Amino acid sequence: MGRGKHAVTYRLRGGALANLVAVVERDDWTTESWTEAGTREEALADFTGWHPIITRLIEEADGLFRWAPVRPPAPHHLDPMAAWP
Repeated sequence: MGRGKHAVTYRLRGGALANLVAVVERDDWTTESWTEAGTREEALADFTGWHPIITRLIEEADGLFRWAPVRPPAPHHLDPMAAWP
C-alpha cells in the first residue's frame, strides 16, 4: 500500500491464474465502465517502485481494464453514524 494507492493479488484455478486489483485514487478520471482498456505504460507508471510481484503482474497481464467507482455525493443532511447508539 502507498499513499492513495492499493494493490491486492490472489491466485485462481489452482494457481494457474493470478488476479490483480490495483487502485489509484484520482479525481481527474470519472469514466464509469467495466470494459475500458487501460494501458500497460500507465499502470506501470502508477506503480513504479512497488514490489516486483506487482510490476511483474502488470508487465505479464493479458489485458488491463480500468474503471472509476463513481458515486454521487451524499446529501449533506445524512449522517450514517447518527443511527448508531
